[in-house]
Amino acid sequence: MYLKKIAIKDVGPIADLSFDLPFDGDKPKPLVLVGPNGSGKSTFLSFIVNALINFKQFIHPNAEVEQGKVFRTRSPRFIRSGADSCHAVVEFEDGLTMTEDTLNRSWKDFKTDATSKDLVDRWKNVKDNQTSLFKLDPERDDSTVRKLFGSNAVLYFPSDRFELPDWLNERSLSDELRFPRADHL
Repeated sequence: MYLKKIAIKDVGPIADLSFDLPFDGDKPKPLVLVGPNGSGKSTFLSFIVNALINFKQFIHPNAEVEQGKVFRTRSPRFIRSGADSCHAVVEFEDGLTMTEDTLNRSWKDFKTDATSKDLVDRWKNVKDNQTSLFKLDPERDDSTVRKLFGSNAVLYFPSDRFELPDWLNERSLSDELRFPRADHL
């Protein structure tokens, strides 16, 4: 399964990033993310991982990540300074798409000021008190998702991570679970 396109706007350090990933015919070219700490590399990757985890949950309800959990939870604190909302779209082959939006206030309070027709269309069926939107397309367990995620879908969790991920299941937490301190490496 190949990543085709990603667009991120006003998320943390990323002001506006949108591009189609490079291909040589039908084969993807490598993508290397380079930048200083805090420049958005992990944020960029977290959108891709969120999509993969949630599409996998369509096919495997007992996946290693519980239903409804994501790799990195979004909140208004992820919105870029000075912006009112943030938005991301991750598109894979065969039209599998994940869209995430986060507002700095409830939809009820936000929609009176909303000027983007795309934003209004995405939020048209959302409850007034909501501040975030997470949408997968297709939204159901269909043959495309089954074909792409029916096998070989794995989760990678780096061993040198210093903080617990947002999605870590409560049943996995224990007093023995510890990560090394940075000053001991």
